[in-house]
Amino acid sequence: MEVCALARKPNPKRAEALKMWLKSGREKKLKEIATELEVSDSLVRKWKSQDKWDDIPDTGPRRGHRTEITMQLAIRVAERHLLIKMLLHMVISASGFLMMMN
Repeated sequence: MEVCALARKPNPKRAEALKMWLKSGREKKLKEIATELEVSDSLVRKWKSQDKWDDIPDTGPRRGHRTEITMQLAIRVAERHLLIKMLLHMVISASGFLMMMN
């Protein structure tokens, strides 16, 4: 019987990087986020690309600064987006494992 590796536990810094970027109004430089999280800037760029941060809907008001409530909503939407992606990855990994077991 062959053992297949399941998906790794997601890096908590990945979600934190997204939160930091959203809290900045999508303006904080990825290099600054990487420095604060003590990861490489190329890794943060990779996360942004893979998780399609730019495709996350902007739930804030169109004019002026965001309120704390709308910022919290934007973060929740982004977290759900990331969670769904991670769950899909886990299901695909698990189905591959089950197929190998048969």
